[in-house]
Amino acid sequence: MKKIAAWLLALLLLFTFAACGSPAEEPDEPESPAGVEDEVNSGVATDEDVSAQEDEASGDPEHEDASAQEGEEPETEPEQEAKKFALGTVSGQVWENEYLGLGCEFPDSWVFSSEQEIAELNGATQEYVPEDFAEQMANADIVYDMMAQDPNGIANVNVNFQKLTAMQIMTYDTKATIEATLDIVKEAYENMGYTNVSATLGEVEIDGETLECMYIYAEAGGLTMYVKTFSVLCDRHVGNITLVAPSEAELQQIAAGYYWL
Repeated sequence: MKKIAAWLLALLLLFTFAACGSPAEEPDEPESPAGVEDEVNSGVATDEDVSAQEDEASGDPEHEDASAQEGEEPETEPEQEAKKFALGTVSGQVWENEYLGLGCEFPDSWVFSSEQEIAELNGATQEYVPEDFAEQMANADIVYDMMAQDPNGIANVNVNFQKLTAMQIMTYDTKATIEATLDIVKEAYENMGYTNVSATLGEVEIDGETLECMYIYAEAGGLTMYVKTFSVLCDRHVGNITLVAPSEAELQQIAAGYYWL
């Protein structure tokens, strides 16, 4: 339980700060010399102007065709419909989330948290589930999607979503987010009694793609813990996936089970 508590604490700390940074203000652009020159020459007829007027008066067909083309509105591609937020589904030992575009297959011995347990993490209870619960989750700051663990309860995974604004989505920087929280997460683990704690910027390979992640190592009671957390942007959310294992080799095995949909 102590390991799980520290893992969840670090996860929440990391993504509580994930969207706190505001984009830097853009400096005012100086007026370009071209703009000044346009104002000066606005009342002076150029050779091009005279030629255009003559073509227009003579009914030059090339001039008419060019004018017609200039008046046409450019074709625009239809906007893609935004994905609708939804939690993932579990079938056998496979979890998939279409909204996130990610899935994972786990060993037969692993156990998933039940839908009821996930719902309770998201604020619902067995006695009361709001009618607009799905909408509430789509608009919540943090939503838990999936949790699973091995029989020993040491190796485990967690998937959650954090709601971002349109501006935060545009300016989101995974590397900057991780680097801004490394010291905070390291201190949190040390305050929980862990020793030899390190929190660094690392990499994780998911289905042939290398992603930046937060890489944590810690020791407690003679046991070691390796943690990697990576993020995936999807519409108005960032999905946060955390992998925990007692060895680097097992951590890589867990990562190898993930695939893009």
